[in-house]
Amino acid sequence: MAANANEANESEILWGKNKDIKLIGFNQLDTAELSVAKKIAGYYIQKIENMLHSYDEIKIRLKMHQRSNLFIHELEADIFSGNKKFNATVSHKNLFHALSDCFESLLKQIEEEIKDKRYGKTEKYSLGVNVEELEKAKGKK
Repeated sequence: MAANANEANESEILWGKNKDIKLIGFNQLDTAELSVAKKIAGYYIQKIENMLHSYDEIKIRLKMHQRSNLFIHELEADIFSGNKKFNATVSHKNLFHALSDCFESLLKQIEEEIKDKRYGKTEKYSLGVNVEELEKAKGKK
């Protein structure tokens, strides 16, 4: 871990083919941690793209708090898609577990939104979701 992980460092790393993914505070990580974090995020972002087909922006903010001899990793993630926003916040001592838990929460929200849209339980908005593809993707788990 970086030596000054307690300092609030809000530098952004723009990532993704369209630079539409913002990793905020991830510059606190060493190169190996950042590489693994990007691989985990990339895995989940691919799933999100398969479900939503498009999104406007994804923001993931990392804050690290030192408690005794360990760090607590606090993650807050936002996905903006059309006029819809999905949000998740997770804290964990293991960065990679926190990242995975955060994305799992987002995926669950997206699935619920798609189900609600499919059965007419929410107002109409543009998510660009193909329900058949969602069902196929769920079957591949």
